[in-house]
Amino acid sequence: MHWRQPNWTRILTILLVILATYAILYVTGSILLRFGHAFLLFILGAMSAYILTPFVNRLERYLRVRWVAIFFSYIAIALFLFMLGVLLVTPFVQQAQSLVDNLHTPSASSLRSIAQVRDDSDRLRHQLSCQVKVELSVFCLTASHDLATYGASISQLQHEVSDLRNGTVSGLSHTPQPRHLSPGRVSPNPVPQTRVPPSYVNSIAAELTFLQSHYATALSSSGKMRQLYTSRALADAQGATRAADTMYHVMSTTPILLIRSQGWLDQHGIHINLHDKFGQAATNFSDQGTYILDNTITILSETFNILLNTILILIIAFYLLLDGRRLIHQGMRLIPTDYRDNVWFFLTSVDKVVGGYIRGQLFLSALAGVLGGAGAAMLGVPYPLLIGIVTFLLESVPVIGPMVAVIPAVVISLFFVPLVTTVILLVWFMLFQQIVTNILGPRIMGMAVGIHPLEALLAVMVGYPLAGFLGAFLAVPVAGIIHILIREGYSYFVLGRSVPTVTPPPEVAQEHSAPPSSPVPVRTGRDSAAS
Repeated sequence: MHWRQPNWTRILTILLVILATYAILYVTGSILLRFGHAFLLFILGAMSAYILTPFVNRLERYLRVRWVAIFFSYIAIALFLFMLGVLLVTPFVQQAQSLVDNLHTPSASSLRSIAQVRDDSDRLRHQLSCQVKVELSVFCLTASHDLATYGASISQLQHEVSDLRNGTVSGLSHTPQPRHLSPGRVSPNPVPQTRVPPSYVNSIAAELTFLQSHYATALSSSGKMRQLYTSRALADAQGATRAADTMYHVMSTTPILLIRSQGWLDQHGIHINLHDKFGQAATNFSDQGTYILDNTITILSETFNILLNTILILIIAFYLLLDGRRLIHQGMRLIPTDYRDNVWFFLTSVDKVVGGYIRGQLFLSALAGVLGGAGAAMLGVPYPLLIGIVTFLLESVPVIGPMVAVIPAVVISLFFVPLVTTVILLVWFMLFQQIVTNILGPRIMGMAVGIHPLEALLAVMVGYPLAGFLGAFLAVPVAGIIHILIREGYSYFVLGRSVPTVTPPPEVAQEHSAPPSSPVPVRTGRDSAAS
């Protein structure tokens, strides 16, 4: 059997090409990082041009003039965004403010009952301390000299603690509430309030139970036993004061959502202190959100920057839509005639991968966002618009996005609606994600990218650390282009096949085909004079 000898020259050439490509990409990336913002705007402009190209091409068929078609497409998009803003901006802002309110700590006015328990227990502690001094023959100005007079204070304190079990705490709300809401349904913008968790009250109630017992024993005793149980009652009052101080501190520094979650855990017998685990992190997050919402200067500055960047992106997209084909045709002039078919194959492959991927991915992400938000609204889960937008953004990240898109919706649902509703929402997300990802996705995206899911996952894992969300979004089409280059390079260098070609369209071929050369007559001086 004859074995084919490896072509070491060809293999060495391939390795050198790979190293050279890596070096070029590294140097290019280092340069582009210095102009990251401008490069990002150009990428977003190119993406916008890719998305608008089919619409502009159809308008051009009727209007005959391309810049007019681009102008009217911009007007149509502006009207669409304006109508979308009228319908969505106001509820989006209201839901965002409501969510930040629920992430904030309770207002001081809603903690007055807890402060009253703290003050009354401290007052009783001081009175019992003086009573102990009197019984030890130590002078105290505030002592009543009659232990029986403290029974009313203890009973009043127990009544206040009992009220705490059924009491609520609330925060400031910036969003109007609907006047009529069907029973059992949660408002899209829920009021930031919740009941006091039982575990926060149990420690005070336990100290008061011991206090009542020791106080009753002290009343029925005399001499040393009376002093002993009065001292124990004083220790119980001190413990109740410390517990009240701790509860006030916890309630005033814990976001309302965590307080609500703590109450749910207490009702189901789950002994976890959420304040110790997540309280500080959630407080910092809510403070940042409140700062952003309350800082008008920051909002105006960011709005101006976003508006300016949007205008620049639209200008870049306009020129790419207007002169993109002409720039490509002029670039083809630099390509030798023998290689133009090969270059056109590469350009059409890139256009198919990038354009098809961007348009298909945005459509699938928008569909997932609509289905996610609509499902949350139908089930009565609050913040359906926020859930829809977050789902859209996460679904835009390939491979990883659909896996984590359900998490924000489920977390929000757990805080506000019963567990059964949360399970139904989870099942709904899993159902429509299967339809969007596994049924509609392959049909809409087709073979635009043409890479294995593991390649896509690797590309996303590399793209996100390099360029964040945009890097994760663009990683897959870039991987598709690299896949084409490696596949065709391997086919040419290793397998010895010819590079595939695609014949340019007639207008490109006519524009770049050189006319037949004809001899140009040399004009003599006499001819010039005659002319």
